[in-house]
Amino acid sequence: GSANVSYNVSSISDGGAGIATANWTTAFSGDHYGASATCLITGAPRIATVNSQLSTSMRIDSWTVAPVLTDPTSFLFSAFGDFS
Repeated sequence: GSANVSYNVSSISDGGAGIATANWTTAFSGDHYGASATCLITGAPRIATVNSQLSTSMRIDSWTVAPVLTDPTSFLFSAFGDFS
C-alpha cells in the first residue's frame, strides 16, 4: 500500500485481508505512544483496531461486525509520541 499524506511513515505493508502495518521512518522512543485508527468503507460497518505497536511500526486491523478481517477502502491513522 501507499500513503496519500504522511509524516514519518516510510511504508505501509499489506499483511493480508484487513491487516495493514505502518512502518515509521524515525522510531518512537518506545512501544508506548498514543495511536488511533479508523477505516473508510461503503455499505457496511467496520471496526478498526490498533492491534500492536512497536517503536518502529504499528499494525492496524479492519473488522466486520461478524467479526471477520476484511479490507477497507482506506485506513486512516495517527500516532503521537517522542522520537528516539
